[in-house]
Formats: sequence, C-alpha cells, structure tokens
Amino acid sequence: NAPVCHGAGLRHKTLSDLVAEVEFVNARGELQTVSDAALLKAAAGCFGLLGIVTSLTLKLDPMTYATLRPESPRLPLAIPPPAGFPVPSAVDMSGISQADLEEAERLSDDIIVIDHGRVIARGDARDRFGNENGSASERVTR
Repeated sequence: NAPVCHGAGLRHKTLSDLVAEVEFVNARGELQTVSDAALLKAAAGCFGLLGIVTSLTLKLDPMTYATLRPESPRLPLAIPPPAGFPVPSAVDMSGISQADLEEAERLSDDIIVIDHGRVIARGDARDRFGNENGSASERVTR
C-alpha cells in the first residue's frame, strides 16, 4: 500500500514509480517476484491484497546535490549565546571574539534553499519564517 500513496509531489515521482522489482509471498504461501513494468503498476495499486511484501528494489537517481562535510564547531559558535546572556563557566569561551560570535549568529539565521544542486533562494530565517513579533513574510533574495 505504501508505494502507491506516499512520496508524491508536483515535480517528483511517487514511490511506486521508483519500484523496479517487488518480491512477495502470495496467499498460497508461494514466493513471487515481479519486475515487469505493467505488472508493477498493478501490484502497486493492490492496497495490500497482493500478499506479504518481503522485498522492494527501488531505482534511485544518483545523489548529485548533497555533500556531507561534518564539522564540529565549538558550542558557542554552533549555538551562539544571545547578547548579554551570562554564559555558564563550563562553556569554554577562550579565543572566541565578539566578531566570531556575531558571524556565528549571522550564519545561524541564514537559510539556503537548494533544488537539484542549484541555490534557488537565500534569506534570513527571521525574514522567511517570522520576525520578532511573530509575523511571517515571504521576502527571500532570489
């Protein structure tokens, strides 16, 4: 049931469109495999009446727009304390300048929307999702 009804979007395929093969146990207890495109469409719409699915093979596009680059910034740079906030002594602030904190604050509010490797929108989180008084606007630099 899940392949037919989840994952759709305006510009994206449904999950059932990505199924290349389904393996299932039918009502007679027999293991069956379906990979024919026409039969896959029928199997996707059976709403669980096909049998017990034991395996799905999905055909996926190569990931081309995301690169994992793990970083481990120091706590005050990952979560900048608000101006005037009394930072607990357990938090190491040595070597961190006011300029470093201001840059970390600026970066923590920056939103970048990426679609298939292209930056399609960029803006401040407060501008995009709500400002100090809670109202939201749609102002984003394109």
